[in-house]
Amino acid sequence: YKYHLAGVLLVFIGITLVSLSSLMSPTAESSSSDTQGLSRQLMGIALCIGAQVFQASMLVYEEKIMGKYDTHPLQVVGLEGAFGIVFGLILLALLNATGVEDTS
Repeated sequence: YKYHLAGVLLVFIGITLVSLSSLMSPTAESSSSDTQGLSRQLMGIALCIGAQVFQASMLVYEEKIMGKYDTHPLQVVGLEGAFGIVFGLILLALLNATGVEDTS
């Protein structure tokens, strides 16, 4: 469908603009250590791209499930939310225990 391609193109343009603005605009943090600043910028870009791939995969899988099983859409959304909360809490607990994230 043409609107699918238009959507992919808009997402691609958005990620490209965000990535380019990250690389082109110098920050105070990157001036102290150019290598560390660049690696953080590239890590941020990689995380953005990874998040988009994950989101796209989730939507494709959700569409497949909705077509295969007779499931109410609100139930699917509720299960996604419950999974997200549980996964987020487990991840936050692990990151807090390892010292990566400090919630105190």
